[in-house]
Amino acid sequence: MSIIYSIKTKKIIKLKDIFDNFIKKYPNLSAVEEDENNVFFYLNGMSIRGVSVILNKIKYEIKSNTLSNKYDLLLTNDILKYLSETTHGKVYDDENNILHDNEVIKENDLEKYFERDLETIFLFIKETGKTIEFPGTTRSFFIGKKMYLAYKDFSKKMLLEVLQKIILNVLYGLPDYYECSPMGAQGKEDDKIIKLKSISSDNNYIIQDYDYIMINNNDNKEILMISREKICEILPDKWQIVDETTIVAQKLSQNEWNNFIDICKKNNCYNEFKEEAK
Repeated sequence: MSIIYSIKTKKIIKLKDIFDNFIKKYPNLSAVEEDENNVFFYLNGMSIRGVSVILNKIKYEIKSNTLSNKYDLLLTNDILKYLSETTHGKVYDDENNILHDNEVIKENDLEKYFERDLETIFLFIKETGKTIEFPGTTRSFFIGKKMYLAYKDFSKKMLLEVLQKIILNVLYGLPDYYECSPMGAQGKEDDKIIKLKSISSDNNYIIQDYDYIMINNNDNKEILMISREKICEILPDKWQIVDETTIVAQKLSQNEWNNFIDICKKNNCYNEFKEEAK
């Protein structure tokens, strides 16, 4: 699970100095500046969840996220050590206990954190059947019931290898396709937002985080919507689902698109959507 470490100190350094200090050790280090006091670090091509470093008045907060892999945790350790030594600050865990050993996460335990988190997530999915979204370094990835059923009987070693390979592919291995903009509709329940994505025949797409996909068929006579569950059954051969729900949708030829539209008309979920929406 996520852990927030803190370093309490009166000596403040710029977060940019962290990047400058580690870029030689980690040539693939990337930094995303949320604002001048909040920077997200990750190792491009290797990290899964990255490390957030926040400067908050007289302390630094360093956040290690659920499903952090060994590269995330190595970076977490290095940043903690650098900040504590540079600022002469004390390191605290998320229960406000002082940590006397700067190597907060032992080298032998680096793989255990991902393993422990995955076991907890699989147990939750087994009991609820829900799909979980995890913000990754470059985009979100999703784990749910289909993945649980596909991999639950794998050996522990094979499970860890396969899941990390899937996640890293979603983060770094997908083609540079257009990423659908989100739309939303209010559900009948006050706290329910129905997530929609819209696609047409003229683009390659990465489709994520949707309840329904709206298919633009250039026919005002019928609104076509396909649910997340139904799209798995009618997926065109050129399209791939690369985690629980993320679709890599290669542009179809006109003939392929017309065939897809015909299939969507036979499996239209618009009435289902109307039942869910206000």
